[in-house]
Amino acid sequence: MQQAQIQTGKKVALRVGQDDASKLRENTQDFFNALRGKTVKPDDQVLFGDVLLWVEATKPKGVVAIGRDTKVKVAISKKELRQSCPSCGQAQDEHRRECAGCGADLQVVSL
Repeated sequence: MQQAQIQTGKKVALRVGQDDASKLRENTQDFFNALRGKTVKPDDQVLFGDVLLWVEATKPKGVVAIGRDTKVKVAISKKELRQSCPSCGQAQDEHRRECAGCGADLQVVSL
């Protein structure tokens, strides 16, 4: 079975919590440099230091690599963003790689 080649994304939409937005602004260039070359898909959680972001959408849809020409948009959420489990939905109290409730792997892209 042949694996589909991962395309370079044209656009990636991310969301950050209001409390973390200022931390991200202070390190904007470092964030974008760290993001370049990473592979993401919708609903992934991206962890930059202790700042958590959500991947809301990608164009094309699906798994994309973030390249030099990828347009990355970061929107600010009024609600606090908390890492959650895709299997059981449990919100996590801290940034984790496994769900504290069911033990499932969490979809986290660390930068």
